[in-house]
Amino acid sequence: MPSAVGRSLKILETIARKGEPMSFTDLVGLTDGSNKATVSRLLKDLIDEGYLVKDAETGLYKLGYRMAVFAAARTLGRKEYLIGRYEYLMHELCKKWDVTVLLMELVQGAFVGIRKVQSQTSAFMQPEGFVNDQVGQPWTQLCFAFSPAHIPADLPEKLLKELTVVKEQGYAYDDQSLRENFRRIGFPVFDNEGGLIGCLGLGGNTLQITDENLPKIVSGVKRKLSAV
Repeated sequence: MPSAVGRSLKILETIARKGEPMSFTDLVGLTDGSNKATVSRLLKDLIDEGYLVKDAETGLYKLGYRMAVFAAARTLGRKEYLIGRYEYLMHELCKKWDVTVLLMELVQGAFVGIRKVQSQTSAFMQPEGFVNDQVGQPWTQLCFAFSPAHIPADLPEKLLKELTVVKEQGYAYDDQSLRENFRRIGFPVFDNEGGLIGCLGLGGNTLQITDENLPKIVSGVKRKLSAV
C-alpha cells in the first residue's frame, strides 16, 4: 500500500488535474483501499498545512493557497516576463512617490508576490513569495473584478458591489483598513490578450499617499501601465 505521503500527493495531483473540487467519497476511491478514517486524517493534515480547503457549504475539497507556490514555479517564464516588463517602472514609482511597490503574479486565483521595491523610508509591506488570498484585500478585489471566475460563491453582496466600482475605475484602493495611517493602491496587469496575469501594488503612509496626490498617483500609474 502506498505511503501516507504517496496518497496525499495522489489526492493533490488528481484535484489539480481535474481542475474542480472533489467529494470525500471520490477521494477515498483514489487511495487504493485506505479506509475512510485514514483518508479523513490525510485530508485534515493537508487542510491544516494549507494544501487543501474544504468548502463549508458543499463539503467539497479544493486546492489551498500553499499549492500556488508550486504552480508559480511552473510558470517561471511568465514570472520573468512580468519582472522584466515592470521592474523599471517599479523603481520609478518608488523614487517619485517614496512608496513601496509590489509586483504580484496571478496563480490559481491568488496573487503571489514576485518582486518588491522599496526605499529606506518607504512603508513595510509583505515579502516576496507571500500569497494574497484574503477576501477584502485590494489585491483580491482586483482578482475578482477582472477575473470573475475566481469569485467565491459565498462572497457577500456588499463586496460584489465594490467589485463593480473597482472594475469601473480600473484600480483598487484601501484606506487604512490594514493598519492605521497606511494606504494601498492596486492596479491590474494584463497579458497581450487582455487576460489578468498580475497586479502592481503601491503602499505608503498618509504622508506619502495623501488625499491630494492620490489622484495624481492613480492617473500617472494607469498612464504608464498602458504605455509599457
